[in-house]
Amino acid sequence: MENTDYIYALTYIEDGARIIFYIGRTIDPHRRLGEHRLGSRHYKDGDEWKYQYASTLDSLNIPWEMEILMECGPGTEFYEDYFINLHRNEPLQNMKKGDDEPWMGRDYSGPSDFIKYRKAVVARQKASVPRVKVERRVDLTQPCTTRFVDDVKKEIESPALQAIRERRAAAKKKSI
Repeated sequence: MENTDYIYALTYIEDGARIIFYIGRTIDPHRRLGEHRLGSRHYKDGDEWKYQYASTLDSLNIPWEMEILMECGPGTEFYEDYFINLHRNEPLQNMKKGDDEPWMGRDYSGPSDFIKYRKAVVARQKASVPRVKVERRVDLTQPCTTRFVDDVKKEIESPALQAIRERRAAAKKKSI
């Protein structure tokens, strides 16, 4: 598909459950996965959290991969926000150090802290509402239905996401 954006997740398996630790958007998934792998191998303090997280997974010999969540046209940034909001109970690492969004930017200082943190996240996930089983796989090569797009737009326009956008805009304005 020409001019296609891909919404993707970086995932690993923990006790049989898929754990998402990053959600992003790219036009070239193969290239972007290579960049993530390179970033995890050459992680240094001060880099983005996703690279520290991936580097720690690598050091613990826990394989991680990219999973395409959706194909969409260009200029559809709201899909990325939608999937981040949808997976807000996962240990998402979508922000850089110093950012303070409620479900992003986890702080841990090393592998031992990471293991404790990871176990706590998994325990919390198991204790929370069970994951919804997908009845059928969505064919991502087909265009989205109007109903799906309308549902996503409603979700994106929700007061919770509006508040997050306003906080991000205010923080960005302060940093300038």
